[in-house]
Amino acid sequence: FRFEPYELHWHPSHKESDVGVYGELFTSRAFLEAHQTLQESPLQPECNLPCRVVALMFWSDATQLTTFGNSKLWPLYVYFGNDSKYERCQPSANLCSHVVYFQAASRFLCKHWRLPDEFKDFVIVRSGNYAPGSPFYTHCHRELFHAQWRVLLDDEFIEAYQHGIVLACADGCTRRLFPRIFTYSADYPEK
Repeated sequence: FRFEPYELHWHPSHKESDVGVYGELFTSRAFLEAHQTLQESPLQPECNLPCRVVALMFWSDATQLTTFGNSKLWPLYVYFGNDSKYERCQPSANLCSHVVYFQAASRFLCKHWRLPDEFKDFVIVRSGNYAPGSPFYTHCHRELFHAQWRVLLDDEFIEAYQHGIVLACADGCTRRLFPRIFTYSADYPEK
């Protein structure tokens, strides 16, 4: 687990200057900038602990649960970008953590996502027995998806984002760690 980002360079013999090498999140410009911004920010009152970035990398995709039918789950996983990609890709390393299952509507034969029947009935009654079109339901799915993210990015997360979390790390050092979201790789459950 790398608490200190660094720049990685290579000097090819046919070039006059170094070439930046980007292969890990902790050597990326984004991580270096986040680290520098954190180091330049005002310290927490009465805290002299080293402040470090914890790089969060989220990933999600629909998972079909049955051979027949439309049962799906939409899991969200997190990796730490402070770990090497070579370590993260080894299932035996157990570096992937399950965060949550998003509530996702299931697909049926046409190309619309299916919201619960109770919701559809509610909409039809409130709209004078008029069924809204696909853009309305797409909007509802997007709002459902973002509402679930609001639950995840709650006040406790925002507090940690702004002020850090003091933890005794595996190397024996106590640090103030600041979570930062660097990547979110996913299909679009809200469509």
